[in-house]
Amino acid sequence: MKKERIKNIVFFSGGVNVRSGGPSGYIANLKSGIESLGIDDIKFIFKTVDNQDVKLRKFLIRLASFWIPIKSYRKKFRLYLLSKINGMAFDDTSLTSLYYKNFINELNKYEFDSITCHYVKDALFIRNYLKNNNSAAKLILMSHSPEPPSEEIYTSEKANKNPYAEQNYLKWKNIEKEAFCASADILLFPSEESIEPYYNALPYFKELLGIKKFLFLETGCCPLKTKNSYDSLRNKYNIKTKFVISYIGRHNKIKGYDLLQKIAAVILEKRNDVTFLIGGKISNEILPLNNERWIELGFINPADVITVSDCFILPNRQTYFDLVLLEVLSMGCPIFATKTGGNKAVFKRTRAIMLYENIDECVDKINKYLDFSIDKKDKFKKQIIDAYNKYYTIEVFAKNYEDMISKIK
Repeated sequence: MKKERIKNIVFFSGGVNVRSGGPSGYIANLKSGIESLGIDDIKFIFKTVDNQDVKLRKFLIRLASFWIPIKSYRKKFRLYLLSKINGMAFDDTSLTSLYYKNFINELNKYEFDSITCHYVKDALFIRNYLKNNNSAAKLILMSHSPEPPSEEIYTSEKANKNPYAEQNYLKWKNIEKEAFCASADILLFPSEESIEPYYNALPYFKELLGIKKFLFLETGCCPLKTKNSYDSLRNKYNIKTKFVISYIGRHNKIKGYDLLQKIAAVILEKRNDVTFLIGGKISNEILPLNNERWIELGFINPADVITVSDCFILPNRQTYFDLVLLEVLSMGCPIFATKTGGNKAVFKRTRAIMLYENIDECVDKINKYLDFSIDKKDKFKKQIIDAYNKYYTIEVFAKNYEDMISKIK
């Protein structure tokens, strides 16, 4: 079979969803931009999962573990089966891996100059594939977490009381080190500032600057849209106050959910005209703030939340390059963000977000903004929309990606 000659493959062993964060949302937005511009020498290979298949797997796991009488042992066995089904046999990134074998036929369709991986384990598999096929293609690796993947996975597994958390943590640390140091030819980040969490947590990462080639490419996203009106959404969420401050994201410490609560507590105590509207799955790690003007919505269309928001807080302790930041920009909503990681890159390029260094500064800036005149607020919102249109649309994203790929040798 004759292979199609292309420049680049975007590879991800997971599924993609424009409403998700991490590699899933990144790839979905990039794919939309590539298709919008009609670029045909960049191809996407990712997992397409049928919902019925997912339900069947869960049913089979429950059926296989039903015979175990002790609930804690039954849960442990289910986690073990799930890890096997999802391909989490950490030492198997070979070409015969049950998890990866279905991707080989797709990869074999193309002759390519480079391939971009978005998951550290994928990089090990792709390196094996390239070696087996004597391919000189460059392997580009982009991580997406606001901290090293091993730390993010470990925190999540501990919060969910996974009995394999400690064991898995050590294995993931080895995987990510091999991916960054040995498997990848090029390391891709949205900005230089986005590397900060990796510098801070991985002793070997600074040494890679003199060894590896680093590339930087800021993300873009589809604009958020809603069919619902401002008034209908305020009624739906039972908002009685003049102002709404929002947050959408994971409810954990790395995302600053606890710091957000401290900011909210100060504002709610001093102002009666503010409601906090919160999106994202409620976590056992940090419980919601107990206040009637703190409203948790769970998984929600972010456009609905931003439509009724006067401003948005991005309180990350560490950050990479948050997709939600760009989505909020697309609706012209003012953002108050911690002075860290990719937030600094967006501020440096656009001056369209407001950075703060501590809780007191955040509270002070929000209070001043809420008391701005309508005319001053409208001018700032226009500046935000202009910044999004100039730098962060999917078309800008795709064109910059194509330009970057064309220069790789």
